[in-house]
Amino acid sequence: MRVLTIVGVALVGGVAAVSAQHGHQLEIGGFGIYTRYDPVWGLKWQAGVGGRLGFFLSEYFGLEVDASMANPVDTTGTVATKIARGSASLVLNSGGEHNVLYVLGGYTRSRWGGYSPYLWRNEVHGGIGDRIFFGSHVALRLEGRAFYSLKDLSPGKKPLDFTGSAGLSFLLGGGGGGGQQPAPEIPKATRDSILAAGGTLPSTGHGHQLEIGGFGTYTRYDPVWGLKWQPGGGGRLGFFLNKYLGLEVDANMAKPVDTTGTIGTTIARGSASLVINTGGEHNVFF
Repeated sequence: MRVLTIVGVALVGGVAAVSAQHGHQLEIGGFGIYTRYDPVWGLKWQAGVGGRLGFFLSEYFGLEVDASMANPVDTTGTVATKIARGSASLVLNSGGEHNVLYVLGGYTRSRWGGYSPYLWRNEVHGGIGDRIFFGSHVALRLEGRAFYSLKDLSPGKKPLDFTGSAGLSFLLGGGGGGGQQPAPEIPKATRDSILAAGGTLPSTGHGHQLEIGGFGTYTRYDPVWGLKWQPGGGGRLGFFLNKYLGLEVDANMAKPVDTTGTIGTTIARGSASLVINTGGEHNVFF
């Protein structure tokens, strides 16, 4: 009887060990939004679209960036504008596999207007939502969010906008609700014994890792622009789906001047890339 009890406990423990949640998964998704603008704007409520990229640091914490765009008209129905929002959020998840509730909060930069010069605004946001999973890697995501302006539009009035969104998310890599856990780390004494005997340690590469970085740039502009070559700076966020394939977004900015040295401009670039890596641990070409 004691043997059966021990076996039963071992089986339950084994199932728990391999029943991974969504930690270390990359989330990519698109969504539709519907925005209720603060009355101070004089705008009708409006539908729009957006996309998001997030990463589960663990089953309870995540980081996320998203962007959305809408084309509302004023309450008279005669004048339209374009509103784009880009947000960065810390996400707190409930854990679990098939229904993951969450709250989030962070910073938003919004751009108002259809052409330059734009009106730029700084906002903070908070939201609550739910991911309803269909299998391990696809989820319906529902969310409500509020945006609070950090600057008065008129004396004593900071606009407060509300959005509701619904969309699909695709989760890549990581545990994936039942995926196999990573191999346990080899103890130092064991590693030393393997190396002393002339053996080699298994190479894990950089699969399922999040990459965050900053960089400097130096750009040679096509002569048609009439601009001098110019240094700049940028940042990137990437995720290794496995040790050979990855996804990455990056943004950079520079302020070149024309070849006469009298007129300057600001150039910002944002990119999304599929990355093919050589594998390995200490020197990874891509």
